[in-house]
Amino acid sequence: MFGALHMWWLVLLIGIPFVGFALYGAFDSWRRLHGIMRATAMLGADESLNITCAIGVDLTARPKKGQPVDPVVQSFILRAESGEDKDATLLNLLEGDIANGGFLQLYKNKGERFIQAGIALLRRIGSRSALRIVEQALMLIQKERATLENYERLLKKLDRLDSRFWRLKESIPVLYERYRQQREG
Repeated sequence: MFGALHMWWLVLLIGIPFVGFALYGAFDSWRRLHGIMRATAMLGADESLNITCAIGVDLTARPKKGQPVDPVVQSFILRAESGEDKDATLLNLLEGDIANGGFLQLYKNKGERFIQAGIALLRRIGSRSALRIVEQALMLIQKERATLENYERLLKKLDRLDSRFWRLKESIPVLYERYRQQREG
C-alpha cells in the first residue's frame, strides 16, 4: 500500500524533477513523449503510480494477473499521449483535469473555450452522462463567473500576505518566549 512515508518521498521527488527517480528505485519504466517525461512506479501487486511531469500524478489500480488490459482504452491512451489524435488528446486532458482536481481546476487550467470544445466533442462521440455533467459545470461556472473572479482576486491578495508573513524578520517563538518569561518572572 502507498503509505505516508512513500508520499513524502514522492513530494521530494517531484520537488526535484526526475533527479530522485533512480534513488527511489521503484520506477521500472519511463519514456519521453513530445518533451513530457513519464514514469511509472510499481507500488505493489495492485497499484502503480504514474507521474507525467509537468501535467500531473495519478494512482491507478493495476490489472490483476490474468485480467486483460482493455485494448480500446489502451489504444485511446496511446493516441492521446502521442498527440497525433487531437480529439483523443482533448478528451484525455478533459478527463485528466476533472479527475485530478475537479471542474474548478479544469476551468483554471484550460479555460472556458477548452471546456466548450470538450462539450462539442462529447456530443459528437455520443456521450450522454458525461456531456450532461460537463454542461452543468460550465453553466455553473458561467453563472458564478463574478464569484470566481472575486475568488481569484482574494487568492492573489492572500498570496501577497502569505509572502509578507513568511519574510517577517521577527520570530514568533522568540517573542513568545520573551512574553512567557516576563509573565512568569
